[in-house]
Amino acid sequence: MALDTPSRSVRPPAPQDLGRRRLIALGKLLVPAAAALVVVALVVLPALRSDPVGDAVQQRERRAAADLTAAMISPRFEGRDGRGRPFAVTASTADFASDDQRFVRLELPEGDLLLSDGSWVAITAARGIYDREDRLMQLAGQVNLFHDQGFELVTESAWLDLPAGRAEGGDPVTGQGPIGHIESQGFRIEERGARVIFTGESRLLLYGEPPLGSLP
Repeated sequence: MALDTPSRSVRPPAPQDLGRRRLIALGKLLVPAAAALVVVALVVLPALRSDPVGDAVQQRERRAAADLTAAMISPRFEGRDGRGRPFAVTASTADFASDDQRFVRLELPEGDLLLSDGSWVAITAARGIYDREDRLMQLAGQVNLFHDQGFELVTESAWLDLPAGRAEGGDPVTGQGPIGHIESQGFRIEERGARVIFTGESRLLLYGEPPLGSLP
């Protein structure tokens, strides 16, 4: 006689078990979708908000501001006049004084000029402004003009036309050289040093020859 295997009864799941299973399945679907949304927000949204034209303008403005504030150490500017004679402008430090970088603010500037007779004049000051386009230089504070033959002028302000080899000042001037001492209310140097004119009220003291037999 055959024996029948007893059947195992199957109990239906409880309602709370079904709810948990549905939540787990839903969570498996939502977590990857949320991660994808985060990636999209981080990558796509900044690109949508960016303005290429505005960004380029801001970059140019930042570069211009950096150029204006950056100081140049021991700058040197060189050139030649209409006859090919050289001149040079140097300084301790310099920075741009205009947005177009035409004007340069100089600290302890010095200009070297080759004169028509082949001699040199060195001009120094406490500060100055150099026009890179017209090659003019305005000087202020302890302006000193020294000629290589021993002549020296001291004043408080002057301007130089470097290509033309001219200089001029309207402040009181004191000068000295091998032949004497001079004081005036201003000066002009023309024709690359061929003419030196003292303007306004002037006083000249010439050094006399020492008497024969006197001690030097």
